[in-house]
Amino acid sequence: MTSGMQPGHRNTEETKYGNGVPLMSAVSIAALLFLSFLLSFKLMQCDDHWWHILNGLWIIEHCSIPAVDPFSFTFNGQNWVQWEWLSGLVMALLWQTGGPIGLFILRFATLVALCVIFIRHFRNAGGSSGGASDVFQFALLVLLLLVIQGRLGDRPHFYIIPLFAAVILISDVRKQAVSGLDCFLIFVVFLFWANMHPSWLLGLGVIGAAAGDGLLKIVSEKRPLSGLLPHLFLLASAATGILSLLIFMDATQLHNAVAAIFADKVSAEWDPLFMHLGVAIVPTLAFFVLLFLWIPSAGDAFRRRRIFTVLFSVSLTVMAFRHVRFTVEAAVFAEPLIYSSFSVYCERLKLKASTRSLALLLIFVAGLSFSLRFSNYLGQNPGLGLDDMKNPVSLADFMQEHGCKGNLFATSKEAHGYFSFRLWPEILTFIDGRVPQVFPQSFLDVYTSIDNPEKLFEAVDKYKFDYVLLVNGLYKVQNVGVAGAIKSRGDFELMYFDESGAVFVRRGASCKECRPFVELDPWNADRRRIEKDSVLYEELQRLKRLAPDSQITGALLSLYGG
Repeated sequence: MTSGMQPGHRNTEETKYGNGVPLMSAVSIAALLFLSFLLSFKLMQCDDHWWHILNGLWIIEHCSIPAVDPFSFTFNGQNWVQWEWLSGLVMALLWQTGGPIGLFILRFATLVALCVIFIRHFRNAGGSSGGASDVFQFALLVLLLLVIQGRLGDRPHFYIIPLFAAVILISDVRKQAVSGLDCFLIFVVFLFWANMHPSWLLGLGVIGAAAGDGLLKIVSEKRPLSGLLPHLFLLASAATGILSLLIFMDATQLHNAVAAIFADKVSAEWDPLFMHLGVAIVPTLAFFVLLFLWIPSAGDAFRRRRIFTVLFSVSLTVMAFRHVRFTVEAAVFAEPLIYSSFSVYCERLKLKASTRSLALLLIFVAGLSFSLRFSNYLGQNPGLGLDDMKNPVSLADFMQEHGCKGNLFATSKEAHGYFSFRLWPEILTFIDGRVPQVFPQSFLDVYTSIDNPEKLFEAVDKYKFDYVLLVNGLYKVQNVGVAGAIKSRGDFELMYFDESGAVFVRRGASCKECRPFVELDPWNADRRRIEKDSVLYEELQRLKRLAPDSQITGALLSLYGG
């Protein structure tokens, strides 16, 4: 046995793939489950998941996939290519079953499935039982979970992470051949993936990299042409069959949409990775640790002529720096490479005695990252349910109770999904404009210059908004500016407000028994004596009836002595 290597691990290309090595210790598995639970246990924020759930509910009710957009005023009735219909269906079924708890279970199950797949991958890589190898394996998974938590949410691109890991496991280049079972498993994975999120293209990249490396291996060993079949063509045929049978979308449209997103970013989400150092320091720090560990692993893979695998991993890393969305994918793809080469660079650096120190160093870094994450955990609103500030629950309640109908604009593009979920079909919203070929990107110009009254008024008149809603905080600087601009128009009236936001209604809009606030202005409150202003007194009492639990209500009553 080579010095510096753990028992049961052979550092040769002839190592039998899948030798029987016990799984991680029960303590490590319990710790991973606990961390997965903590990361999953948080209130639902306002994001795209609401219109995904609404779409899933539509599919359940109609037993079909909508071919045209029924939800938005910007695209209503036009052809809609459903890239993620299955994700919406799964989310809707779980929402119907358990509400927010159902989506928590889905988040938790996603992380657990990812850990199970990687434990299997590490086992197949020949890792030893217990000792430094077990600790190293545990540390890598902790780091991976910390990277993922920065993108954790109720959205399709999160649910497909275990599918991505499964494709990496099934198509692992260390295998001597590809079996019929492998092809079937790849088919099953893509059966879900192709209908859950368009990132199935990354899965094809993994298969292509493995197939290319298999071809290079056969050529370098001067094996007969027949050797290509089990290594390359079965994978290619499986992928081709999946594409021809399951991918019903217009591939040209998908390509153009992705190209347009990268060519002209329409959201801070598309900023480079380094722009998020302050926003998501823990995931970014964990990613840099994994990247540092991956460099020698990539060198070893390149030495073993796994050139396509290295190129694909490098391309993912470059995309991660170009767009933070790919940070998770780069980490997921690199992690098995790191582990498979662990003993190799331990041997080269003669780290037999220091292997445990290296693993403990990783644990320290992971523990530090987790401590930073945990110190801010209370600020991340842990729990089961909705984040009332991010999800404009009280504003939607007011509109629903008063039978409001028409087109709605909110000062957060993500909030439109929640209003659609709560108020459709009476209320039509703009849902998601980040894919220009599916939804009109030009509408997002309103958000990039929302503090520009002229630009805002152009959108109000063009789309004939009946409602303008301030969300994510009544006194948010942006909202204060929008409120002033809307009031200056003279055709919108303030109908409701609390600390989470406000509802402005255009005169003549369909809103039953809505009475505007004339004297009570939450942005310009003063200490007038309430006895001398009967209108102000009446409005304070009406606000108390509309929003009895609002902190703003209590503050205004106290201010005016009511």
